[in-house]
Amino acid sequence: MKICIIHPVIGKESAEELAEYLGADCSNPYQTQRRDYREYDLLFNYGCNRKVKFNRVINKSKSVGRCIDKIKTFEAFTEYNVPHPEYTDDKHKIPKHWDRIAIRKSKKGNQATDLDYAYFGDEIPDAELYTKVYSSKFEFRIVVFMGKVVGRYRKQAKGTDWWLNPVDAEGFDHIDAACIEGAKALEIDYVGFDVLSRGKKTFTILEANSAPILTEEVAEAIKNYIEVQ
Repeated sequence: MKICIIHPVIGKESAEELAEYLGADCSNPYQTQRRDYREYDLLFNYGCNRKVKFNRVINKSKSVGRCIDKIKTFEAFTEYNVPHPEYTDDKHKIPKHWDRIAIRKSKKGNQATDLDYAYFGDEIPDAELYTKVYSSKFEFRIVVFMGKVVGRYRKQAKGTDWWLNPVDAEGFDHIDAACIEGAKALEIDYVGFDVLSRGKKTFTILEANSAPILTEEVAEAIKNYIEVQ
């Protein structure tokens, strides 16, 4: 099977790792005039919302777009009753019970980009998205591929760096189910969810990442799926 992984700059490293693992080609469609990928049997879209031509694709550009746009992500989650932060795009509608507010200049920024915080009563700057800040004991990365959870990790930080530590599936029934439903809501095949948790039943899905950091077990799950198709 002839496969190509397409990616934006932000997903380049993981996309290249997956391409090497699968023996696939790799391409950034934002940096080329090439639009036709129909010479490939399978196109794996690693975080691109640019429309391209293909025979068969994993992750449609429209689904990736829902992940990139956080308001569209939350709208989809609302429709499917998936736990997510309270949010508004109007600073004048921020509820009083939001003790602390996350301020995003862009609704399409990643978690660390253009992000600021304020307390209710502070002078709030203009921005595209405001969300309630949730206290949590843990942050998890849950990876869903083709309707199944294929990776569970605890996100741990040291200074400005962070890494993913694998965790057992025990006790993750509710979180797993919510993430699988979240993938259905976004109509996406491959996605990494960042989950803030105060307990295995008390959690919120902070965001969906269509170009998550690739891990060995996730790469293996992808390879096994493709080989049996």
